[in-house]
Amino acid sequence: MEDFFAKYFGRGVNEAKFQESGWQAVVSANTVELFVHIMRERKGETSLHPGTDVMGKLDKIMVYIENHLAEDIRISDIGQMMALSESSIDKLFRSQLKTSFHRYLTQRRLIAAKTFLKGNIPAEQVSEQTGFSDYSTFYRAFKKNFGLSPTEFKRLQD
Repeated sequence: MEDFFAKYFGRGVNEAKFQESGWQAVVSANTVELFVHIMRERKGETSLHPGTDVMGKLDKIMVYIENHLAEDIRISDIGQMMALSESSIDKLFRSQLKTSFHRYLTQRRLIAAKTFLKGNIPAEQVSEQTGFSDYSTFYRAFKKNFGLSPTEFKRLQD
């Protein structure tokens, strides 16, 4: 088991060290997955693969989101992958995370966007790398959630 955690930790360190394109997204996804596995170990679970229970399905969906953040993620596609209805997925998010699937996805993308904006990536590219359909959608969501535009946030980081 120690080799497993060392592998994930090492992968995150290497991504941060070499900072190739998209490294922040990889580190974020890797961190979430590592956290999930640590929590499972803490609960005495030995399986590293999500089971068929509610939390296992939620974990699997969350890891999928982390690994595909820049892509067009549709609740219907996740439903097919997980053999769940769209309403079941949304109920799962609402009951376990107290938010809707779409709100979770948007928040996760915005958190990743803040990480990218701290680097030398233009705001327009950040919107693409975090899966927003266009810059104006990204701009409105960012401003609504954080109270300032992506460019203003970036300027504050310099």
